[in-house]
Amino acid sequence: MQLDAILEVAIGLVFAWLVLSMATMEIQNWIGQVFNWRANFLEESILKMFVNNSALVEQFYNHPAIVEISKVNAKGRVKRPDYIPNTVFAEAALEVLVKAWIDSQEVSGDVGFFGLSKNPGEETVSLSPELQNLMGRLFRSPSQVTGTMDILAINLAEIRDNIAQYHTNIKNWFDTVMSQASNWYKENALNWAFVIGLVLALTFNMDTIHITQQLWTEPTIRQALVVQADNYQLPEGEGNITDVPGYFDTLTIPVGWTTAPAPDPTCSQFINSEGRMMFWVAGQCRELVNIPSLTDPAGWLFKVLGVLLSAFAARQGAPFWFDLLRKMMSLKPQQDSSDAVG
Repeated sequence: MQLDAILEVAIGLVFAWLVLSMATMEIQNWIGQVFNWRANFLEESILKMFVNNSALVEQFYNHPAIVEISKVNAKGRVKRPDYIPNTVFAEAALEVLVKAWIDSQEVSGDVGFFGLSKNPGEETVSLSPELQNLMGRLFRSPSQVTGTMDILAINLAEIRDNIAQYHTNIKNWFDTVMSQASNWYKENALNWAFVIGLVLALTFNMDTIHITQQLWTEPTIRQALVVQADNYQLPEGEGNITDVPGYFDTLTIPVGWTTAPAPDPTCSQFINSEGRMMFWVAGQCRELVNIPSLTDPAGWLFKVLGVLLSAFAARQGAPFWFDLLRKMMSLKPQQDSSDAVG
């Protein structure tokens, strides 16, 4: 019996964390869309790849292959993509870097990289020594071509193979950088999830320690929450930020801040004699009752700890808690139909 109660408390607590994580994820997705986090992060990473040469980055984003995968917002403005396949990146970056290399070479006449013509009317891009070194790693140094006869003598098959190799080099370069950058982005997203989870825990009074105490002392509440957790399905696709309050309304445990009529109906002071905070709400003076008294430091310590635990739980993400909840539900013994009949 004791083990069953412990398991039910754990299931109820995990379910409460799952709800908090879902709300956190919805708000985080909404903020990310409003501020275009992913696209800005990708642009910042590409800028670093091009050794902070903003002119090259601008040429890269204006490349037809990149424009094709860009989105247009409601105002008709082109939004830079938040995801670029490595093949598309390699196509655009190869052309931009080769053009920059051509423009930077001091070659007589119209001869340039790969024997391609150089348009003297196009604006050139200055290359820093760091960018020159980067391109030296991506491209083999081209043969110096000094005249028309040398151009005709170039082995076209070799040129094609070289371009294919450069394309592969750039794809590998992009994959390596994005792999490292995605780890940083995930860590940054986890930190934001903690902040958002902390704000939600404070807003809806999601106190892990208090919830645990309620579930342990109230068998009816925890059994109802276990049934609710058993029927819960993780929503698919993107939700709506307006659904966030509903996540907490569905919990069978009381969350949120509870008030009661204050002994002093005039609200003459913000803190009453018992150390409780009072507010003027809807024409009535009321006091917060589910919060420790200001004269109870131990109660505040547990309150702060309980809210921080909830924020750390939100940081783990809804999929983590949903998987754990399914595993815990599988451990719970099922009701035997013969027992119910007998």
